Amino acid sequence: MNENSSRSHSVMTITLSSEIADPEDPQGFIRKEGRLCLVDLAGSEKTKRTNSKGGTFVEANNINRSLLVLG
Repeated sequence: MNENSSRSHSVMTITLSSEIADPEDPQGFIRKEGRLCLVDLAGSEKTKRTNSKGGTFVEANNINRSLLVLG
């Protein structure tokens, strides 16, 4: 395993919204909204290839199990 890599998943949602005056209603506004979701998943770990033992073995299995749930 790479000692410097993160072993977690990350999810970030960016929401943008804008309002402009409604040309058909002087008192009204038109609102538009967009959403961008960015997801970074921890990689699958091959415990035999990386010779994981002890805590890193448990951590690798937890990562693989969580990826299975997401996929």
